[in-house]
Amino acid sequence: MSGTVWVAHVVDTEGPLYESLEAKFQRVEELFGPLGIEPSSVALRAIQDGNYPFPDPDLGRRVAHVLSGHRSKVFGSWAEIESMLGEFLSSEFRQRYCDPNGEPWTVTWHCLDHVGFARNPRHRDHGMYNVFDRYVEFLRDSPHLRDDIEWHCHAVSTFGDAHRCATHYLRDGIPYRILADKVVNRNWFPSTFRAGCQSERPDIHAFLEQWLPFDISNMAVKQEDDEAPDYEFGQLGDWRGAPTDWSIYTPSHDDYRVPGSCRRRIARALNPLNRLGRLTRPEVSNAYKTASDGNDVILGIASHDWRDLRREVRHVHELLRSEWVNWPTVSTQFVTSRDAFINACDLRDDEPMRLEAHIESVSSSQTPRLVIRQSSGQVFGAQPFLAMRLVTGEVIHDNLDRPEDKVWSYAFTPNTLPIGLIDRIAVAANSAGGSTCVIAASGPLQADQRLMQTYAR
Repeated sequence: MSGTVWVAHVVDTEGPLYESLEAKFQRVEELFGPLGIEPSSVALRAIQDGNYPFPDPDLGRRVAHVLSGHRSKVFGSWAEIESMLGEFLSSEFRQRYCDPNGEPWTVTWHCLDHVGFARNPRHRDHGMYNVFDRYVEFLRDSPHLRDDIEWHCHAVSTFGDAHRCATHYLRDGIPYRILADKVVNRNWFPSTFRAGCQSERPDIHAFLEQWLPFDISNMAVKQEDDEAPDYEFGQLGDWRGAPTDWSIYTPSHDDYRVPGSCRRRIARALNPLNRLGRLTRPEVSNAYKTASDGNDVILGIASHDWRDLRREVRHVHELLRSEWVNWPTVSTQFVTSRDAFINACDLRDDEPMRLEAHIESVSSSQTPRLVIRQSSGQVFGAQPFLAMRLVTGEVIHDNLDRPEDKVWSYAFTPNTLPIGLIDRIAVAANSAGGSTCVIAASGPLQADQRLMQTYAR
């Protein structure tokens, strides 16, 4: 019996990315070395048309590949993005591109917060929630969509350049800061992760294993692309040796690319009309071949909101339609990234994961404690995620103690945080099956005060 291809369109949702004409040529020279080309629209068009007189034709082909129309066109303002989204979010557009069951195209917006950067030459929308809140509003205004919001995070580059890629996530604690802020100020916690520039390393690997059950960052391909020298030899997104057959795996402790006994599940997503990790017709066909052998697969389609998503959807939908004809026994369903994992791995919880928590005695003779109990289901990872907002507005994340199985606690002491400094406290967790729970209470915190459930899915 054939399996199902669960198609998940995951959009790295970053807001505007301005790129001047000079910056395009600078980017090419960073990839291929000095070219001696004076930046101009005439030179750009000649390169794109294959008419620029490169001394090395192969170099000319590679440069033209990088600067091709779709890859060269980026939206540098919210007005441009919102103009594109006006059609892309419409019911008419989504219904035009349905799966064989008649379900419309579905997107997961993996939102990025541009925080921690020192320089911003590409006019990124710097600030917590500047992207996230916009897309929450977009989806609220489009109730016909089945779309969802999940998490995307960039490692901050060594010198804090917002347009540069990096691989060290925990140098500055930015991931902790972002998630803590989302939990305590938005009552929101993700279940699914997209790595910035598809870059993972041991630090973020260990981080994800504590809290997030799903990771759709694998960009492994069978052969490295000579048009992507910035990813050569594992630079940035190092997925060498990871599965390339669209299988879903749990990683090993020492190498996130190798199947092992860790907790989270990793799936593959490739990039349509891009220069690296490309989603090609053979790759799509390979997903259907794997499913025809009786395996459910996640076919991840990775995009950016600063590119024209309409063109990418038209292109990918045509690739998919041809495979529906070639593999009539294979089912195809369009889903969110979270639901792709739940369905492909048959992970539905027997009962939703739920937490209960309260503040124990705050008398002068006892140390006040937050006590958290797992009341149903099973918490993913070693501990729930604790976030606290101080009376100053600062947001803090901290680790929990574990006095017994399915119970965690946090003592409010001078070595941690005096309870009187806390304005709001929140705890979040996922289950291995993808259910999410956030519980929270606002200060001043008192004895026997209970944290109330504010978000669940």
